[in-house]
Amino acid sequence: MHSEKSKSYSETLGREFHIDLFRSSIQEKGIILWLGGSGVDKDKYWSRGNSVNTIFDQTWGQMGQDPPIIFVYVTAPYDIRFSEFLNYPEDLEKWNRHVEKDILGKLPKLPVYIIGNSGGAALALNGLHKLPDIKGVGCVGGDQIPEKLDIPLKEDGEPKWYLKLYYNWDDPVYNQNLMAINKLETKRLIEINRYEGIHCTEDYILNRSVEGLIRAALRTFI
Repeated sequence: MHSEKSKSYSETLGREFHIDLFRSSIQEKGIILWLGGSGVDKDKYWSRGNSVNTIFDQTWGQMGQDPPIIFVYVTAPYDIRFSEFLNYPEDLEKWNRHVEKDILGKLPKLPVYIIGNSGGAALALNGLHKLPDIKGVGCVGGDQIPEKLDIPLKEDGEPKWYLKLYYNWDDPVYNQNLMAINKLETKRLIEINRYEGIHCTEDYILNRSVEGLIRAALRTFI
């Protein structure tokens, strides 16, 4: 996978922003949008703008192939109060507009699969998941999952996709989101996978949760 740091100015946010782009050497079939849940501190956000995140190198090695995707890594914004979207609808509107216009709007028109990491679940599941090009959403250690989450339906009333959740056994975030998880499970709108590890992205990469979601996305693209 070829990687590069992309920086641009967002009129929506009123500042520069950065993303990491990982692109295949073969024809790309879809976009995976990874929304991180850390980096909300301003200094940490800008420090991440100096280099490409290499944490996914292990996943590309695990897959043993060059997946036909555009993988977009988005560090969580420091100036969007995504942990309290219910109290700050103006931030929610701004975030969704930023992703749709400034990120996805500048990439090829392809189907999109969203992955929310930790608090990135809140960034993914408060409106972005309803965009017409979204073919599915999954979370690793998903935090702040909306308790009233609604998944888009097909004409026959069936969900367009099922929310895929990966939680490590020693990840405390699972219990913190149990009410939302139980509601979705009662409605049969989710698939849950649990493996060894803690609330750590490296653990989710090591136990192949991240690879599992990428392969799930590929199945929706191809």
